Amino acid sequence: MKPLLTVNSITKQFAATPIVTDVSFKVYPDEIFALLGASGCGKTTTLRLIAGFEKADAGTITMEDRVFDDQNTYIPPESRGIGFVFQDYALFPDKNVLENAAFGLSRKMPKKERHANALDTLERVGIAHLHARMPHHLSGGEQQRVALARSLATQPKLLLLDEPFSSLDAGLRQATREEVRELLKASGITVVLVTHDQEEALSFAERIAVMNSGKIEQIGTPTEVYQHPNTEYVARFLGTTNIIETDIKNGIADTPVGTLEVDSPDTTHALLSIRPEHLHIEKQSTNARDRKQGHIVAREFKGHDFTYRVEVDGKQYFVQTDYQQHFEVGDVVTLKPVEAVVIPISPYGFGPYPDIPSDFPGPVSWNDSEGQANLPDHAKKNIELIERVLIKLWIQGDKSFHGSGSTHNGKVYPHYDNTVYVRYNKHELPDGTMQRYPTSVLSGPQVIYSMEDLLNPPDHLRILDLDSSGIDPYQFLNLAQN
Repeated sequence: MKPLLTVNSITKQFAATPIVTDVSFKVYPDEIFALLGASGCGKTTTLRLIAGFEKADAGTITMEDRVFDDQNTYIPPESRGIGFVFQDYALFPDKNVLENAAFGLSRKMPKKERHANALDTLERVGIAHLHARMPHHLSGGEQQRVALARSLATQPKLLLLDEPFSSLDAGLRQATREEVRELLKASGITVVLVTHDQEEALSFAERIAVMNSGKIEQIGTPTEVYQHPNTEYVARFLGTTNIIETDIKNGIADTPVGTLEVDSPDTTHALLSIRPEHLHIEKQSTNARDRKQGHIVAREFKGHDFTYRVEVDGKQYFVQTDYQQHFEVGDVVTLKPVEAVVIPISPYGFGPYPDIPSDFPGPVSWNDSEGQANLPDHAKKNIELIERVLIKLWIQGDKSFHGSGSTHNGKVYPHYDNTVYVRYNKHELPDGTMQRYPTSVLSGPQVIYSMEDLLNPPDHLRILDLDSSGIDPYQFLNLAQN
């Protein structure tokens, strides 16, 4: 399916402070897509860039085949055909409900026709009977519906919602959220929602992009981002969790609260995310003497469940049970993990591993499982560094790279084009066979950057200006580490 909205590598900063950095995503017709993150993460700025209230410093925003924003183009908000519901609703205090709902309609349309269209939209959102009231005579939920009706009246292809439910009280928020979602799905309108509320994003959206410090950490369905977080930040932000560092051998993870099976290759550097509901708790008994004891240091009653904090060997773990399981602070208990998610991490400190696209031709040719464990550490580091960058280049649309070129007397002679190349060395394994691994990157004709240069780029490499198909070392390093 062709996307309705495409946001490609947009960047925005204010007063030299980066707010949005290299953000990319696609939104498909009739989809509800959420930008989820903490305050200050850049989600509202991203929404304003899509609406046209701000111009991107770099990147491209397109809807269908129409470019809204790029290096040479800027379409103002009123010409984009996008609806926007502001966080504070932005109703005109001197206009009644009907006049507010009709405000966005063309003045070329007769007033009677504008009001008829607006009244029809008010009927759709369930407040036509309030058409003559002034905004200050409306409840918060009613004001929210007027703002929604004003956006829907113009029949936009794309509707942007900026924290639309945040000002409602908890009981009204859930009911309004369900009703608005049902209305939007029935209308067939594509929606981008901005929210800091995890529950709201999980229940309202069909896909979620989790943002952190101006960047997207993960995109997926609510189930995917909750049950299979790609980073520690995503795991923690999507709800309370227990993060445990461990190693994995033969599919078994050994944790301070017990062992469990995980779906992961063997590694000595693993992070486990264990949700509180995935830790089984019971009072210490003679049948559990092989388990480590812990004691409850705090509990929180929420009506339908309890959340306990249990201390084991000086570390505390969150455990959630239903209302029928009663434990008291000070009780001696044992814990048993029943389910965990392995969060991909780098032993070399390069940050979160990028999502691997389904069409990526990997694993890359040098990343053979046979013999790789016997490679020296610097070779493994090179493999990860380069593979990360090739994945990100592939995501950005540069699919021209390949490991090619010829080597003679220690020098590399690449083909004369603008693809990205990889240079190899060979390492002799204990059985006498040779395993090759990448040692440097080539970009453009006769340009070679060693791994040492990439990890500690001298100043003259920072200002190299290769053509648009190439990539300079400083950009290469940023891609690998972010």
